[in-house]
Amino acid sequence: MKDVMVVCRELRCGDAVAESEGPLVEEGRRGVAIKSCRGHESTITECGFREGGPGYCDGRNYHYVICSDLQAQSVSPPAELSVRLVNGTTSCSGTVEVFYRGEWLGLCSRWWGMKETKIL
Repeated sequence: MKDVMVVCRELRCGDAVAESEGPLVEEGRRGVAIKSCRGHESTITECGFREGGPGYCDGRNYHYVICSDLQAQSVSPPAELSVRLVNGTTSCSGTVEVFYRGEWLGLCSRWWGMKETKIL
């Protein structure tokens, strides 16, 4: 839950309400694995990352987050390791992606939890 807390915090979407994991539509898509969040971080970048190749993050490890706010506050153009939520019902819910080396990659972690979600 620590990673999920960080995601909601970074996006200025309030508190983490729920999180789940599941497959992305695209099989074999590269992902970025988070090392570990403690829950106090301002951004997911502070948690550290490991880059994974195709299949590194199996489908069950991609994360879907719902934050308490319905709309994210204005967000600037993506910088390296920026975070976003996609394919959700609001701008503050969806699958977690990280902008890494010029592309948006799914964020995955075996240890993802509500602490991580709240930081975003």
